[in-house]
Amino acid sequence: LLKPNWEKAIYLTIFLVAVVSRFWDIGTRAMSHDESLHALYSYYLYNGTGYTHSPMMHGPFLFHANALIYFLFGDNAFTARISVALFGAVLVILPYWFRPWLGRLGGLAASFMILVSPGLLYYGRYIRHDIFNSVWTVLMFLAFFQYMRTRAGRWLFIGAAAVAFMLSTKEVAYIHGFIGVTFILLMWLWESGS
Repeated sequence: LLKPNWEKAIYLTIFLVAVVSRFWDIGTRAMSHDESLHALYSYYLYNGTGYTHSPMMHGPFLFHANALIYFLFGDNAFTARISVALFGAVLVILPYWFRPWLGRLGGLAASFMILVSPGLLYYGRYIRHDIFNSVWTVLMFLAFFQYMRTRAGRWLFIGAAAVAFMLSTKEVAYIHGFIGVTFILLMWLWESGS
């Protein structure tokens, strides 16, 4: 992993561009209604004035992540978006670990497409649950595929953590889980010759 080569240099360049593009000027935009609510409830958790989870606000992960960022760096429009910007950059680099299935060129292409995707860039700079769930979903599938390939127990723990974080982030976790389980069942039926 640490031995340098051209492929890793390209991934590093893509990741650095992702960090710059996700963090560039994120503190100057006005907050939308959703963002202001998420920032406010995170602030309540951070300053101890009371936070009660409401299903209307989806899962509690975003609020705990933002409260931690506020604790570490203070509270303002820039710090309110740090956690989503970090996850947006992480999502860009995750295809590196899918190379056994995508190939070298496929992994690089996937990272590049995530990097330049207008939708993923937008949600990688916007205080909502979407980018967190995207990372957890990709991580869940990565853990499944890596476990099937290597049978290394650590991938079971990584997958379980991804599912737990997905469930604590947003209700779409159930849809993502359904898609994953359906895929696994269809692959099992295909391979068993049924």
